[in-house]
Order: sequence, then C-alpha cells, then structure tokens
Amino acid sequence: MATDPTTYNRDLFSDDVSKLPPEDDGRRNLFDFAEFNLQIEKLSPAQISDRWPELITLTDSADIIKMYKRAAGESRKVLKSHPKIASIVK
Repeated sequence: MATDPTTYNRDLFSDDVSKLPPEDDGRRNLFDFAEFNLQIEKLSPAQISDRWPELITLTDSADIIKMYKRAAGESRKVLKSHPKIASIVK
C-alpha cells in the first residue's frame, strides 16, 4: 500500500481526541464520523432510507445500503486501531 504524500495541518490520529475541547473542529468531525458509522451499522435498511434519503438513488438501494454498512464497519475498525481515537468508537 502506498503512503499518503498529502501534507496535513494536523494529525488527529496522534492527538488524544478525548482531551480536545468540544468545540475543536477535528474532534467534532471525528465524533460525527464515528456516530454516522454507528448509526449506519445499527439501523435497518428502511430506517437508513428514511433518515438519509439522499443516500438512495434510482439504482438498487439494497446494494447501496450494504455498501454503506460495509464501509461503516471497516471505518470503525480503522478508528479502533488508533489508541488515541478508540475511546470515541462504540
């Protein structure tokens, strides 16, 4: 796997996110991302369609929801693999 050559202003994966102030944009973004993934994993396909109708297109919505569920599970695993972020992942 290639390394990401992008230069970022900050590495949230090395910050202790749980100790950042609630108004910190990085903290809020990570918490929002983790919460979105948790909701995608927990909700039924019908609940996902109701809550986020913009995720459903004219193509096979069942396949789209399965894709989101897989992505949410994989994202949670990645977040959990970083000790300073794992505390925000349920």
